[in-house]
Amino acid sequence: MDNYRVNTVFFGIPLFNNRSLLNRVENMMKKLSVFFAIFILLFSPLASFPVSADIDPDDDNDSDGYDANRDGIISMNGEFIDWNDAKCHIITQGMHYASAVFEGERAYNGKIFKSEEHTKRLFKSAEIVGIKIPYSEDEINKAKDELISKMALTDCYVRPIAWRGSQQMGLSTSNADINVAIAVWDDWASYFKIEDRKAGLKLITSPWKRPSPDTAPCEAKASGPYVICTMSKEFAENKGYNDALM
Repeated sequence: MDNYRVNTVFFGIPLFNNRSLLNRVENMMKKLSVFFAIFILLFSPLASFPVSADIDPDDDNDSDGYDANRDGIISMNGEFIDWNDAKCHIITQGMHYASAVFEGERAYNGKIFKSEEHTKRLFKSAEIVGIKIPYSEDEINKAKDELISKMALTDCYVRPIAWRGSQQMGLSTSNADINVAIAVWDDWASYFKIEDRKAGLKLITSPWKRPSPDTAPCEAKASGPYVICTMSKEFAENKGYNDALM
């Protein structure tokens, strides 16, 4: 069965080959992808500034010293409130059923890198999981800029998030209320600690894989699928590595 002939296509050119050869080619391509991922992680200049609108390694940042109890301002449901007054009820659908979408952004010299692109993706993620954000994209963009100004920050991390609240509990979402908040802070300096980068980063293959498109909303930056990211990170750190390749 291993050597029956199959018809496949390579760059639009039909090829006839046996299954064993195709399996060897597939394994080789997987090894190459791992090699290039490690090469980019270790040697790319972008590794120090992971700010692409499509790649958000900031989300599980390694920086120590973050403390949620601090002075500051949060944008929550259209209002600017004190940092420590930003609260939600324990019976919140977003927390119990991971019904939330978010973005991870960075600002440099007071300007958010690809702010509009991030907001568009936030709204796209919300659409995919059925959350209707009760604000316009322009309102979200303006709120982010205004919050950075009120916090008197220049280089900082920006986290907008939308989630289903406590108005309806359970799997049904027909009457769920939608909440939107934005927070910014300036002590997530780098994805990896400077001392670890200087010493050389260690990577291990994660035992967890990204879900296929028919098992989870992969195109949405939703909170639910991130559980395997946190599990993979914990797996790597418990074994003495800096991160895990998924």
